[in-house]
Amino acid sequence: MPEGAESGDFISNFLSGFKQGEQSLASFAENSKKFGTQIRQNLQAGIANGAANAFAAFGSALASGENGLKAFADAAIKAVGQVAIQLGKQLFFRALLSCLTH
Repeated sequence: MPEGAESGDFISNFLSGFKQGEQSLASFAENSKKFGTQIRQNLQAGIANGAANAFAAFGSALASGENGLKAFADAAIKAVGQVAIQLGKQLFFRALLSCLTH
């Protein structure tokens, strides 16, 4: 085999590998963007639900003569905990899926 052919094969293989890497990186960026959108939407929904529950607890506590601020704070802390758990689950399953598919 001529020496030039080997050199051409090397360059061709190198460029092919570089192109595949570029495509993989673009795919990763697109998937990351989609996942980020899902996380943002879930966080927004969790915060909205948590705020609604906190205000409901505040109103209920005031109506029954209890400490409204304590009820509000307890409900808000519970909502933050639920959002954190949900986010943690999403990140865990995303990492697990990534490990299993690559």
